[in-house]
Amino acid sequence: MVADERGKEVFRDWVQPMAIQVACESVSTQMDSMVKALSTASSITKLTPRFLRAWSLKDTVVRPANLLAPDVVKILFSALNTKQGLAKNKKKIRILFALYSIIGQIASRRSQNCSDFAGPMTLFWWKHGASRESLEVLQNLGLSKSFDSAQAMIGSVADYCIEDACAEARSPHGIMANWDNVNISTSDFVEQRSGGPAKVQSGTYPILYRIRNPNPAAMAIGPLLARAETAPDLEFNHDVCPTLEQSMNIYCNFRAYIVRTLCRYNKGFEDYSSISALQFLPRRPLPDGYITHQFPVRLSTIEENSIPGNLAVHEDIFITQLRLTSAELIFQLGIGLFHLCLNLIWAILHSHRGHETIEGSLSFFFIVLEKARLGGKHPDYHSLLAALMQILDGLLLDAWRLECGSTTLSAFAATKPTPEQILVIADRILANHGMPERLPSSSPVDNIHGNTQRLIHDLLHVSEVTRAISDGDFGRIEDLLGNLAMIFRGAGSKNYCTEILYFMHNLKFVWKGDGFECV
Repeated sequence: MVADERGKEVFRDWVQPMAIQVACESVSTQMDSMVKALSTASSITKLTPRFLRAWSLKDTVVRPANLLAPDVVKILFSALNTKQGLAKNKKKIRILFALYSIIGQIASRRSQNCSDFAGPMTLFWWKHGASRESLEVLQNLGLSKSFDSAQAMIGSVADYCIEDACAEARSPHGIMANWDNVNISTSDFVEQRSGGPAKVQSGTYPILYRIRNPNPAAMAIGPLLARAETAPDLEFNHDVCPTLEQSMNIYCNFRAYIVRTLCRYNKGFEDYSSISALQFLPRRPLPDGYITHQFPVRLSTIEENSIPGNLAVHEDIFITQLRLTSAELIFQLGIGLFHLCLNLIWAILHSHRGHETIEGSLSFFFIVLEKARLGGKHPDYHSLLAALMQILDGLLLDAWRLECGSTTLSAFAATKPTPEQILVIADRILANHGMPERLPSSSPVDNIHGNTQRLIHDLLHVSEVTRAISDGDFGRIEDLLGNLAMIFRGAGSKNYCTEILYFMHNLKFVWKGDGFECV
């Protein structure tokens, strides 16, 4: 009967209802098992930061589904694929992602206690600005919890974060605390009335970091205070100016950036970027794969842009939120590297702004590059940094054109220069275009060239600081501290110059002892 086409249809019509019933029962049983597997956090308030940090679709849904719901996986896989797609599509990662996400959705719809999939997804939607209406729609699809549940979950996760931060703050290893101002737009339609809500709410966002390689003995306050009382003053030549070793490392990394600029913008030199002789020199980088442990605490509406505001922020973080006693509060002040970069480019803008009619000034280059909104005293950090790096790269590419000995950079690439030849030309570029003349010369003064030299010199410091931060190499930043203090002082930024000198004094004389290698 099965061999006969008509018999096949009769047999299929007879067996199909029973097969579907068996399949439905199997799917229902397997999905009950999946609901239990995805309910390890029995409620949304059980979703801890540790659970969320370790969460992944593979561990949360894929592995349990393959083990507990193989029939569901097969049925959905068949539903998501066509015969043609199965034959031609070799990469099925997107289909599998959709498949296991659907299983998570179904499990979330079967039980409100099933939070392992929908809970983290709720926080994902909320983080990316999903509206209340969007969350309600996503809840009906099994991709989220309700808006009210999302609010409860956020509060619960915040409480867990505070508990973790309190425990970390009381560890004998110490903590590193940072904070910055934040501005939150409340609404475009705020009622204008006395005592009404502000259109923009300002505040402070604090976060704690676990110190790497801590040594409690080296952080004892007694020896620190003793060294601070007996520490000598900084001497300019001996303590502020970079040492010979530091100067050589700064020079090599400036040269590496010059080479990297050539490789980035000219296809003929792309292969040179991987040559070891042309790389940045590491000084004290973080180990590969190292991730700093972070402990956020609650944002406050206190503005930290004043001395009373900073003191109030201290009280809110350490006493109100972390519940530390006065005996536990021992501070050593450091420097914020983001604010260092922010004020550095503002200082360079102040020094090199000039007038748009003066070639070599930043105002001139802003006009050439058609950069808007950079004329203020404190323009947007990211816009200004991007513009400055474009200017630096353009000047360096022009220097390569002048120094390479060929008519164009493409013609220079065709000569297949060796890495040694590349470095020789980079040395020449740094000497002729990136090092301002310090002694008066008898030759006629070329103000445009001199201003451009100073601009390249200062922008190379910006590029090295930002690159070192990105690479996680504080040793390279420490090499530059003396030069940065001079740049700030020359630009009239006395406060930041003093801040850097204070930091250098602590590094050299106060925070100096066995076991103080925290970075």
